Amino acid sequence: PPPATAAAATTVLCERFERAATDSKAYRLVELASGLRLLLVSDAAAEKCAAAVDVHVGHLSDPTEYPGLAHFCEHMLFLGNDRYPGEDEWENWISQKGGSSNAYTDTEDTCYFWELPDPSKLGAALERWGPFFAAPLFADDATRREVEAINSEHAKNLKSDAFRIYQLTKARFPVAHPFSKFGTGDRKTLRPPDGAGAPPVEPLRTFYGANYVGSNMAGAVCGPQSLGELQRLSESAFARVRPGGGARSPPSAAYHLVEPAPAVDDAYVLASLSSQRAVSLQWILPYDRASPGAAAADRVDERYARHDLFLAHILGHEGPASLLADLRRRGLATQLGAGAGEDTDQFRTFDLSVELTPAGLKEWREVVRTARAAVAGLKTTTWPSRAFDEPARMARLGFTWGETPDVGAAATGLAAKLQVAGWSDRTEDLREFLFLDRAPRDATLDARRKGVDEMLSALSSSTPLATITAPDDELKLAVGSAEKRTEPIYGTRYYAERLPEAPRGAAVDFPAANPYVPISDPAPRNARKARPRASDFGPPAIIDDDPFLRLWHREDRIFGVPRAAALVLLRTAKTGSESALDAVHARLWRGLAG
Repeated sequence: PPPATAAAATTVLCERFERAATDSKAYRLVELASGLRLLLVSDAAAEKCAAAVDVHVGHLSDPTEYPGLAHFCEHMLFLGNDRYPGEDEWENWISQKGGSSNAYTDTEDTCYFWELPDPSKLGAALERWGPFFAAPLFADDATRREVEAINSEHAKNLKSDAFRIYQLTKARFPVAHPFSKFGTGDRKTLRPPDGAGAPPVEPLRTFYGANYVGSNMAGAVCGPQSLGELQRLSESAFARVRPGGGARSPPSAAYHLVEPAPAVDDAYVLASLSSQRAVSLQWILPYDRASPGAAAADRVDERYARHDLFLAHILGHEGPASLLADLRRRGLATQLGAGAGEDTDQFRTFDLSVELTPAGLKEWREVVRTARAAVAGLKTTTWPSRAFDEPARMARLGFTWGETPDVGAAATGLAAKLQVAGWSDRTEDLREFLFLDRAPRDATLDARRKGVDEMLSALSSSTPLATITAPDDELKLAVGSAEKRTEPIYGTRYYAERLPEAPRGAAVDFPAANPYVPISDPAPRNARKARPRASDFGPPAIIDDDPFLRLWHREDRIFGVPRAAALVLLRTAKTGSESALDAVHARLWRGLAG
């Protein structure tokens, strides 16, 4: 399709957003002539500017014969375009202005972002950056050098537990499912067959041409300029982005019909290069399988509903009757965390991880059984209303009165979230966009119970992916009779152990009611001051002073938020001042008390 050139075709999609009480920025969501959707963020107090563009294609769309091509494409966009052909032209310019620029390639997204300390340079930066998404050069000599850069990146990742474990997770999916792909790429995959062939320049151009179109892009442009000026600058910078030539059709539609079901349900046991001792469980939760559109709508609903937040609140709490307390009493675990994990157009995951003791490593099957029994037990237990009300209330208060990120930190996150909810045809999804992932959408108790019950049904009826990591010298504690295997890309040696049968549900106790959760909307005692005076600062006042305790208090008259903070400083002769052993004991005590 030809480039879009008519700025007049820009459509304003939303200007009235639900914002935090602490957020004074102005927002406007627009669709440019090419179909590119941008959230414009005007902050009159901003001392920097920033922008991000998220292209909704990642390594799941790599051609089978060229693993890493999406990542390779990301690298190449920095190495010159038709208007600024120098390979280092962009990086030199932004560095000279004191800014920074980067990008990342994920499963289904490639995100480019930058920020500058001088907001007056926003227009100049956009004009230099816009051609990334219109006419990169993909010069032959540059492709050869950049393959080596990617190969070096992969070589560094070979020593990363996170990359090794992630590839083992992917390896459990059938080859027919794109989640099984190797996303980073290296010299062998990008110069096949043996690392000495020609880089895939033409496949690279084809990949870019098919996926880097306006209807596949979402972004954010942030600065102190007015919304009108931000829109004008954006229209100019992205005028040559090509439209997609029809309704939005994300690349994930091509593999929607491939079932997102792992082919292997054994537990994988491997040595941790960083001496971690842990077990992680990951449940695969598909979105609506009826069609790509139905999956997209289901994904938006789940991201707004945050059913995972309620489940994580119950499984992850640390009260005396919690799952963690049970494992600690038996000497099996030290920490536990639960919450949302991977999220793609097709499926999401719910993850639970447990840090193990040496005894827990030896008994990891019992830890897995206990965790799965707790999940099954929650399915057959009536949840008290506070299990929903308290986390939802605190999350909403955190959004309403929390600190809002500055424009530099906001752009990347906004662009990525825009790919999830920015194409919804429901007005409320756009209006409430700013608290997506921050707080659950308002819902009735029955609706939340139903959503969590459906999630628990999916968890209880499926086998989680289980991964056990251990220091190399303790690996024998976790391994039974399984033979050693080797994952071919990272060379990770692991053992595939059979998981125990799914247990029956166990009784689960819910945390006691939290008396500190406000039951009504709090309000600040003092309004926020745009221009604090010298008298608003100064030392706190002593309100209690005796041989045991000195208590100070300082009332906030500047920030205007209904929030308090307490700092306790304990000074005794036994907190580390007498010996190194005292210092160690003091640190252990602080950790236990915290």
